[in-house]
Amino acid sequence: MSGLLFPTDFSTASLNALEFAIQIAKRNNIRIVLFHAYQVHVMDPNMPMPEITVDALHESVMKKLDNLKNELLQKENLHIETAASFGFTVDAINQAAEDFDIEYVVMGTTGSAGIARSIMGSNTAACIDKIKKPVIAIPINAQFRGFDKIIFASALHQEELPALEKLNELLKHFGAEVHIVHTFNPDDKYRMELNQFQDLADAKLYNVKTFYRQFSGSIVEGIDQAIRLQKTDALVMVTHHRGFFKKLFDRSITKEMIYHTDVPLIAFHA
Repeated sequence: MSGLLFPTDFSTASLNALEFAIQIAKRNNIRIVLFHAYQVHVMDPNMPMPEITVDALHESVMKKLDNLKNELLQKENLHIETAASFGFTVDAINQAAEDFDIEYVVMGTTGSAGIARSIMGSNTAACIDKIKKPVIAIPINAQFRGFDKIIFASALHQEELPALEKLNELLKHFGAEVHIVHTFNPDDKYRMELNQFQDLADAKLYNVKTFYRQFSGSIVEGIDQAIRLQKTDALVMVTHHRGFFKKLFDRSITKEMIYHTDVPLIAFHA
């Protein structure tokens, strides 16, 4: 059975994302791996870390994870595993995603100034850049209402089609509508014609209803208009290269995303 990795630091922001992880795991019949990465802080970096300290910390973290697992099992019929690893957060999550046959990584984000600032203020942006698995980032204000209407921000690039196939698999039991939103850029030499992209995308999204809309202006302006026009349960984007989100969500653009604090972000690698 494939799995969903739920990294947690036991904070409010982290645990707020847990309901999303539960519902995705239940609908797709996959297991949840509750995971925590921990570090030992030492005063002198030249001194070796006491083995007893690492062992005690690992035991303490595993106890917290097992308590959380038992709380969930009292309410939900799920296959849940727990795991903890010593190391830097992003590296540890990346390794766990490989070790546990993970399909999705679901993470809570912190902050209150839009999706972009929330992500850039946490480890989530680094995970999106580094981890090749889909990362589902849940803002602290988000409440699970299902995945009825999804916005897929598209550049109409060929390399986005595998992400649409993965999205189709993720959403197949949610009865979702996927609204593919494109902001027209005449200088983009990789852009396909909308009707050509639509034919290819519809073949990938056979489990969901699809709709298409084009906007003028910047990428974020197009996303902003699309989200304002309708209730949105998640925004989907494809990272076209490393550092994509850092470049896209710079300080000026985060101000334009302030209205989306409760919209989860699903990030795929191209």
